[in-house]
Amino acid sequence: MTLKYIFDRLMALIGLLVLWPVLLIVAVLIRVKMPGGPVIFKQKRVGKGGNLFTCHKFRTMTVRHSGSTVSVAGDNRITPLGAKLRHYKLDELPGLWDVLVGNMSFVGPRPDVPGYADQLKGADREVLKLRPGITGPATLKYRLEDEMISEYVAGKRSEGDSRPVQEIAEEYNDKVIYPDKVRINLYYLHNYSFIKDIRMIFCTVLGQKMKYNNEFIYIRMRTSFIEICPKCGTLVRIDEVGEKNPAKTYDFYYCPVCGISIGQKNTLYFFKEAVESLDNSKEPYKSEYLRKKEQ
Repeated sequence: MTLKYIFDRLMALIGLLVLWPVLLIVAVLIRVKMPGGPVIFKQKRVGKGGNLFTCHKFRTMTVRHSGSTVSVAGDNRITPLGAKLRHYKLDELPGLWDVLVGNMSFVGPRPDVPGYADQLKGADREVLKLRPGITGPATLKYRLEDEMISEYVAGKRSEGDSRPVQEIAEEYNDKVIYPDKVRINLYYLHNYSFIKDIRMIFCTVLGQKMKYNNEFIYIRMRTSFIEICPKCGTLVRIDEVGEKNPAKTYDFYYCPVCGISIGQKNTLYFFKEAVESLDNSKEPYKSEYLRKKEQ
């Protein structure tokens, strides 16, 4: 992977030189919209060989929060600006520095917090042979991971699960999403291709489909977003294209079922299949879980 290493260092340097105006603008926005905390979020992550390194991102959360490692769309720790940055992956731009100094790669497994990759057993530990990446096959597949977890949480809540949101979210991450990420990353390790690395980078930037290990991985972009009511699980769709929405009152959105406020213009993007199911339903827009429960 010598070519990969040289490519990473060179392109990271070029990226920092070209994108510094974007980094500056985002930094100013964070300072103005999210005062009282640092612009850059620093955290110890597990790197190649299981060694810890300091990962750099733009801050997207409030300074004081529960500290859970699994985030959910609609998580009140994530600010409205932070939701935008996370959706378009602008929060990852400081990671170019981590690539430049050799702690990360452009393509590879996402850098985990301690307690995940470093705890893998047996053949799964081979994942640690790779440098963590800004993007990768697992990252592309779970591009809207926060929203997928939110749908799972909403479903559990609608079924009467009274556990805290973060506990339900961590259950889905630990039992479903993370094992699948390990599977994908092991395939990446054993079937490495520099050409596929380049394709994944372009797919990440352009939002295009890519067939990888007999499944399509791609970034799904939406022109609509939804809010999930924390009380009853109803999904309220808000269209960015200017379509009038009866749930909107001033800058707040209210659940059309139970009437409680569900946020102030939080940009919570959802995966295509969920929105299509909303398109085929009548107001109020309900999740598949609620509709099935009523039938």
